[in-house]
Amino acid sequence: MKITTYHISILSFFLLLISCNEQRETSSFEKLKTEVYGIDVFTKIYDAQAASEALNKPIFLMFDNPNTTCCRRSTELLRKYILGEGIEENFIVAILFVDDKSPLKNKYEAQFPNGRIKEVRTIGDENMLTQIEMFNTLSTPYHVIIDENLKNLIQPHGFFSNDTMIDDFFKSYKR
Repeated sequence: MKITTYHISILSFFLLLISCNEQRETSSFEKLKTEVYGIDVFTKIYDAQAASEALNKPIFLMFDNPNTTCCRRSTELLRKYILGEGIEENFIVAILFVDDKSPLKNKYEAQFPNGRIKEVRTIGDENMLTQIEMFNTLSTPYHVIIDENLKNLIQPHGFFSNDTMIDDFFKSYKR
């Protein structure tokens, strides 16, 4: 069976329904977080989306590949900024690794927007597909602030080379 973008959207919706219970307290979301770069973050988009909806906070989403120099440099600057500026208090922080080689429990085929069909075998493959479907790009690092409906709230940004760029990025978001 060929799985299309439509099937993935339906699957994502059902996964969200399964993982999202409106009665969740903040502490139950903490269990879904993972420590990455010394920051507690969500590594699954639907967990971040459920937390965003329940806690009424936007999502700061990063697509990352720590195997690249640009991602490592940008992430180190961001880590200091997030910890120092209290970003975690105002945003749900999520990092999706496009290079994660962890196998999925169930492989599937997906049709990319360009019509190409690819077997989605790893978490990284799934994260790449998410980035392509949501933002029509495959680029790392890639940073965006989105709402609980996964809609852009500001212009996405790629590589951060200094603190001023990060500061400007977050200041461009007006709640």
